Amino acid sequence: MPTIGRRWPASAPRGDYAEMCANCQVKYRRSQLIRRSDGVLVCSGPGTLDDAAGRDAATLDRLNADHARAIGRSRTPRRL
Repeated sequence: MPTIGRRWPASAPRGDYAEMCANCQVKYRRSQLIRRSDGVLVCSGPGTLDDAAGRDAATLDRLNADHARAIGRSRTPRRL
């Protein structure tokens, strides 16, 4: 499993720290996590579960609102 071990690698960026993935609750180095559009940190990369893949709740909400707005405009009857 690609979690952090006991020894901190020399190749880690300066100021890196341990942080938990919001989905799987496994500790990773902060440099290994990515921030989704809803603001949470999730694991992503080779050998991980790829929690960042797919659409998150904030993205789905925005897409649903855009779709509803488009449907509403197309179904509004014209006034003569």
